[in-house]
Amino acid sequence: MRAALTDCGVPTLDSDVMVMSSGYPTLSIAQGVLVWCNAERFRWPGESGLWVQHPISDPEGAASRLAAQLADDPVLKLRRAFPGWTILRFAGDLRFCAAPTRPELAAAPFVEAGTPEDLAELLRIVEKVS
Repeated sequence: MRAALTDCGVPTLDSDVMVMSSGYPTLSIAQGVLVWCNAERFRWPGESGLWVQHPISDPEGAASRLAAQLADDPVLKLRRAFPGWTILRFAGDLRFCAAPTRPELAAAPFVEAGTPEDLAELLRIVEKVS
């Protein structure tokens, strides 16, 4: 693994790991999912919006715990099911939205719904029409 500098001058260890000004690495797992690491613990945002913390001495346990959380994440499930869309959840709200990212969907509208299931249904309809 070799270090490089990003365009903004933040050193990176590879494409998904950055060393922050604190000197500790930050790992980008998926869009909107960052894992911070310091000398004592891993830390990432939990489903409830509170921080999940796990001892640095147990990286396998941290990975298992994070994988279980991400497997159930509705936004990541939608992103896997609809790779031609950017899927986002509004912070502090139970609203989900999607914007087309592939050229073949360029004419498709921005889509918004109150639940992941409703958004999935709307995206299926829009993809059939596009």
